[in-house]
Amino acid sequence: RYLATDTIESGIHPVYFCSTHYIEMLLKVEVPLVFSAFHMSGFAPSQICLQWITQCFWNYLDWIEICHYIATCVFLGPDYQVYICIAIFKHLQQDILQHTQTQ
Repeated sequence: RYLATDTIESGIHPVYFCSTHYIEMLLKVEVPLVFSAFHMSGFAPSQICLQWITQCFWNYLDWIEICHYIATCVFLGPDYQVYICIAIFKHLQQDILQHTQTQ
């Protein structure tokens, strides 16, 4: 009732909607080449992050890393899921840029 109609119509939970918005903003500042590579390829980084977050990084991280992710978000707050996604993008920067060049 108090959310914007665009948010309601997207079907994405408001927490995820907010997190992916912050991921896009921080990625644009922290890792601009990756941000540009995503937009040149027609994908939004928020789509990838939404999949990662909703699946709790299943099939992307090892089990112990998933446990560390959950513990970090529980003890330090949900904003750390944004920082973790940015760190993963920063870690994958060379691979992302290489795949963008080869399409």
